[in-house]
Amino acid sequence: MSIVPIPAPTPAVPIFRKSEGAKAAPDVPRAEYKTLTGRILAELAASRGITEATLLSEFRSGLQAHEGRAEDKLDKELAGWLVKFAQAVDKNEICRQAWEELKSKRDASSLVQHLYLFTYFGKTTADVLQDAFRFLRQGLDGLLPKYRKIYEETSALFGDPKLQLLSVLSEAMPQVFAEPLHSIAMAELALKATRDLAETMSSYKTDAHDFHLFAMAASVRAATGQYHFSELATLVEAARVAHGGRYDPIDANVLKRRVERYAKRMNLSRQSARNNKK
Repeated sequence: MSIVPIPAPTPAVPIFRKSEGAKAAPDVPRAEYKTLTGRILAELAASRGITEATLLSEFRSGLQAHEGRAEDKLDKELAGWLVKFAQAVDKNEICRQAWEELKSKRDASSLVQHLYLFTYFGKTTADVLQDAFRFLRQGLDGLLPKYRKIYEETSALFGDPKLQLLSVLSEAMPQVFAEPLHSIAMAELALKATRDLAETMSSYKTDAHDFHLFAMAASVRAATGQYHFSELATLVEAARVAHGGRYDPIDANVLKRRVERYAKRMNLSRQSARNNKK
């Protein structure tokens, strides 16, 4: 099962600006709301048989219980981050080449947004979804024992000797007793399956931000035929620096394993290991 956070539109700010004494890096194409968000909205709305406006309204309503997401601050903070990211890229020739390689073959605006959110030091919509599944799991952990108790008490009631006469005098009564027991048992099984799903989706074994890493890798592969983990690692380094983090080299193989682990845990379709080219 895959839960896809609806992305916020990236503000129309060119990433790279020409600086004094520095070679100008190319501008990033301005974000198009319809391509970044509209396509996802249309697909989700169609799958649910509702309008895009209704879906967006329900999405925003669902977020009201959660505060402090990175997406809530995009309009204010992304522009400044873009400048710092551009400077980090411009200082490193390998990073610059990686940017040129990837941005020319896929939607640069979407790539920038995922880089920003993947390296953001705080909560994103992906974290909110993980927290929501954790809340669901905790609620079901408290609810499931009640279903077991109801089943046992109902079964004991129907099996009470005082009710035996009903079954003797009516051929229908055994079935009348069996149906509610079956319904309770099926409800318990369904809730257990929901609880298992919630446990998987809420597990800290997978970093919620890996959603953005998976999205980048999958879209890069769709556009180029390769995952380009080495190039992504270089850009992730620059993105972290732009957020105020320390420069730390990132092993491309680590990103590759995180993508594979995320895909496996979320039961997402993925290519075989031999296709995970750098």
